[in-house]
Amino acid sequence: MRISPLILLSACIGLTPAADVVVAVQAIGSSLRGLVNPTLQPFDHFERYLAVLWLEVVTVDADKRTVTLAVRHVLKGDFVPRTITLSATAEAVAGAFQQLPEPGLTVVAFVGKGRRGANEVLFYAGGEGQWQTGKVSAVGDATTAAMWEWTEVIKEAMYGTFNGHPAQLAAMMRDHAAGRGFFPAQVFTHFRDDLVLGTLAGPIGGVALYDVDGDGRPDAVATSPTGCALFLQRAALRFDDATAAAGLSGVKGRSVNVADVDGDGRADLLIDGRIFRQDAVGHFALTTLLPAEVNRAVVMSIFADLDHDGFPDVLVSQDGGGLHAWRHPGAAGGPYVDATAALGLNQPEHGAGQSGLFSFGDLRGDGRDSLFIAVGGGVLLERKAPDAFVPAAMPSYDFTVPAGTRTGGGTLAAVFDSAKPTLCFANDRGVNLVDTATGSPRDVGRYGNETVVITANCHAVIAEDMHAAGNLDIYAISRSPTASNNLYVNRGYGSFMVSTRYRAEVIPGKAHLHGAGGVAAGDADGDGANDLLLGGVDGRLVLLVNAVLAERGKTENPTRQDAVLAQTALLSVAVTGPRGVVGAQVSVIDPHERVMATRIIGGNVATGCRGPDTVTLAIREAGEYRVVVRWSDGATKTMPVTLTPNQLTSLRVARDAR
Repeated sequence: MRISPLILLSACIGLTPAADVVVAVQAIGSSLRGLVNPTLQPFDHFERYLAVLWLEVVTVDADKRTVTLAVRHVLKGDFVPRTITLSATAEAVAGAFQQLPEPGLTVVAFVGKGRRGANEVLFYAGGEGQWQTGKVSAVGDATTAAMWEWTEVIKEAMYGTFNGHPAQLAAMMRDHAAGRGFFPAQVFTHFRDDLVLGTLAGPIGGVALYDVDGDGRPDAVATSPTGCALFLQRAALRFDDATAAAGLSGVKGRSVNVADVDGDGRADLLIDGRIFRQDAVGHFALTTLLPAEVNRAVVMSIFADLDHDGFPDVLVSQDGGGLHAWRHPGAAGGPYVDATAALGLNQPEHGAGQSGLFSFGDLRGDGRDSLFIAVGGGVLLERKAPDAFVPAAMPSYDFTVPAGTRTGGGTLAAVFDSAKPTLCFANDRGVNLVDTATGSPRDVGRYGNETVVITANCHAVIAEDMHAAGNLDIYAISRSPTASNNLYVNRGYGSFMVSTRYRAEVIPGKAHLHGAGGVAAGDADGDGANDLLLGGVDGRLVLLVNAVLAERGKTENPTRQDAVLAQTALLSVAVTGPRGVVGAQVSVIDPHERVMATRIIGGNVATGCRGPDTVTLAIREAGEYRVVVRWSDGATKTMPVTLTPNQLTSLRVARDAR
């Protein structure tokens, strides 16, 4: 049965169909197209049609309203012609013809529905839900082009099927043909009720979910303008307040990060512009590694390896003072060295003098460092070490927010492609996505299905697999205590859904509904699923424990989605070493050299936050793999691993001495 998109819409937002729906459509506008219809998905079309084709636009003749398509891959069935001429002579499609993609872009076509519909064609030639129908007027052969007539633009009937980029749909159909397609349409998010670790006197800023005491269990750190807090996990999900014992009473801040700055194997803290070194008994002492002025009016700060020598450098954004860089002195020790000018960060076109949240990583995946600063319309800087940063052209965004507030926190992570980074960041309305798949940075958020769903007063985002399903989801936090955060579930192929729009109870606690000043993700309880640490604007530090694995593999009559999840293997990789851990890359590679998963240690910085040095991954195809760890200074280590369906395998990867 096909469900009306208006009924789907009313179900998602709690209205009755009819007049109320009109109000709802006016209220959320384009998000209507984002609805997921579980009864009408691309895999259904793959099964119903006789042939499925991956096509490419070769030429477009606007005067004659014809398009020449080259057949790049026959994904299903028999199809002999190598080219197709598509004619848009019908008046019903005359206007839509102008929206056809330019030469070089992808079209996916489904051809023939049995004997009675052998001449039917369903094709997808553009984003935002624009499906088309046509008919075969000449079959063609190996030397003669097939002739198709474009007859209709389908609108409402295909809402909720797929509205992403056609190249992503083509990749999905390719994977489905190979037996590895996964495109979940049913909600499977499942968190427990809030686990409140403690309450700070003021709104929380940065948080860290990190093994501070080195006992193998992630602990929790939170910062606030009124003071910070350290909660050590003494037993399974039992967190004790160790702030005073650790010497952190009275330490105030907005941001926190963690690294081993002196190579002694113990975690040290960066709180705003100050470094606190941990001794052998777990006590932290303020150092003079950074001068006092670095701690003035801090917006956020992080550890990052800027010169790729394995030692953690510091990036700090200061209100009205721009972004500053401080280099670790290396093995010789001593104070950090100001590298702001040497890296070009003192230039006005590089954001100097402006203050904003920022993200650091490798956007192109080619070894060049990337810095994104949420000032102006957004500043993207790139460099090949040891050179200075230079500006890179990118789309412009609106970061306007009320005075005294911030937006723009984000990350660089493999969201769309397991081997290629995407820049994910917030502005006041929600999630934005930029990639370089076509060479130059481009906005791809509009292809993300429910990424159009607004997160009001959005502060920052992180990217992590919150469903143990093999894709990086996006968690967006609101800086408002009256606005909800949002979990954007990555369905794969550039498509997202917001689970709580369909089933609000899947994240049952109050913390998710009332904003956050900071967020970190990691596996706190060791079950193989990543949990969320939220620093509330109300001062509550809350752990959202993930229960997504509780019923996995126990369904009596599993759907296709259930069956894939039941065969998914879980992998935990702990990265250790005296240097190079911050910014280290963990990759899982199959025997065919396909990169199945990638993580960057310390990449989810959000508002000045830190996740663990242990990454928790899900691989949907069990079997033999290689885990490759590349530390930030280039040292690498490869370990073979055998992954078993629905079981957690744990590795600890220590770098070799040299």
